[in-house]
Formats: sequence, C-alpha cells, structure tokens
Amino acid sequence: MRNSIKKKVDFISLIEKTSFLKIFFVWIMLIIAFGLFYHVISGTSGTLINAQGNKVTGMFDYVYYSFITATSTGYGDIIPQGPGMRVMAIANIIIGMLMMAVVTSKLVSIKQDRLLEKIYHLSFSEKINRNISGIALFNAESDKIIETLKEEEIVDRKNLFAIRMSLSTLKNNLVDLKREFMDEKRIIKIDKLIVEQTLSGIDQSFENLNHIIQTLDKNEVSFKNPKLLEDIYEITNIGSQLVNKAKDEFPVFTSRIKKIFHNITEVRTKIMKFKIVDLSKDIEINVHFPIAN
Repeated sequence: MRNSIKKKVDFISLIEKTSFLKIFFVWIMLIIAFGLFYHVISGTSGTLINAQGNKVTGMFDYVYYSFITATSTGYGDIIPQGPGMRVMAIANIIIGMLMMAVVTSKLVSIKQDRLLEKIYHLSFSEKINRNISGIALFNAESDKIIETLKEEEIVDRKNLFAIRMSLSTLKNNLVDLKREFMDEKRIIKIDKLIVEQTLSGIDQSFENLNHIIQTLDKNEVSFKNPKLLEDIYEITNIGSQLVNKAKDEFPVFTSRIKKIFHNITEVRTKIMKFKIVDLSKDIEINVHFPIAN
C-alpha cells in the first residue's frame, strides 16, 4: 500500500518536474511509434482498411491512423481488422489518452503558474509601493518637524512626541521593506525602478533624520531614557542592511548608496553625543551603542 502511494507520488513529481516540450515530444514519439507498430504487424496480425475498402500500405497513413486513434478523433476513414491490429488500437487509444491528459494538465499548470506569478508580482509591488509611500510620509512629517524646531527656542515634549511618532512610521516601513527585499523565498526579481524609488526615499529620510538630530544637538537636548535614541540606532541598522542588499543586486546605484552610508554614519556619530539624564542620581550618562554594519 505504502509502496504504491510512494510510486504514485514519484510519478506525479516526475510529471511536475518535466517540461511541457519534453512531454509533448514523448507524446508525438509514441504516436509515431504506434504508426511503426501498425506497419510491422500489418498482414500478420491484421490490417488497416481505408474507406474505399483497400488495404493501407503507406507509412503516412499508419501514423495518421495512430494520431486520430491516440486523440480519440476517430473519423472512421480507416478501420482495424484482425485481433492483433485491434488490440494494438486499444493500447494506442489508452496510452494516447493518458498522454493527452498529461499534456493538457501541463498546459493548465503553465497557465496557472503564470497567473500566480502575475498575482504575486502585483501583490509584491503593492506592498513595496505602500512602504515607499510610508517613507515619503515620514519625509513630509520630518520637514515640518525641522521647521518647527528651527522656529522654537525650546524642544518640548510635544516636539519629542512628534519625532517619536514619525520615527515609528519610518521604522515600521523599513522593517517591512527589509522583509520583502531579503525574503529568500521571493520568486521574482526586484524591479530596478522600485529599488531606485526605495533608495531615493531612504536617502531623503536619513538626510532629514540628520537635520533633526543636528537641531536637537544645537538645542542641547538631554533624554530621560534612551528609547528614542535606540529607535534611531535600530533604524540606521535596518537602513544599512537594506542598502547593502541593493548594492549587491544593483551595483549601478553605487554613488547614491555611498551617500546614504555617509548619512547613516553621521546619524550614528551624532546620537553618541547625546546625554541620558539619570534623575535618581542627578548625573548625565554618555550614550553608547554597538555599531552594526
């Protein structure tokens, strides 16, 4: 029982791995082979008779009869006579119908695979575009934050909350992009235009992040807890991984990638200068994060 199931699974697996052209070629060869068999056994085990009542002798007619039998067309213009010829015709139609079923299923499978690939591509592009839009939203919000920080002399909780919320937007979209870009099961190649748009958004994001940190530093801001700085640090790590992936797959963006890495390095360097205020001991602690490339 188990052996029969295993053989069935192996046969199905073999069909799935075999290309359509190979299966089609085998089907045609079987039709021609049966035509040859008809020719060989004609006269000894039976014969083929055409509509005029004459014996079929031409090789083309044998292959023609094999084809219409294998495809169950059965025009009736050629009929088998004799036990051997009829048994051969039965075998011809059984094997021919099985092969035609395999060919048909393979065609359906190819169409289904192309449809699924198209759906996957649309879904993938939609996810990436949504994340690119999310990064664009961060850039728009960060522009407003930068203007606000320049106008106000004091950085209050409201400003810090706005920064944290915008950073959360950036972080979530970068995490999603990282998941899509680094998915080993991804079946399609990332489009060059999508990579260019992604790098452009990331480039602008780290420029804006750099300006925000620079403004905070100018205002001599200290922090009661390192959460905001930890988020910025994590964002630089995710950004580095994404940019490295883009560099590996698309070397043409080398100059832009160098610029992004420069901005990432500047952001990391600047967050090290901030102080964490320990209210219980009334002291300031230097920020330190292990840098990950």
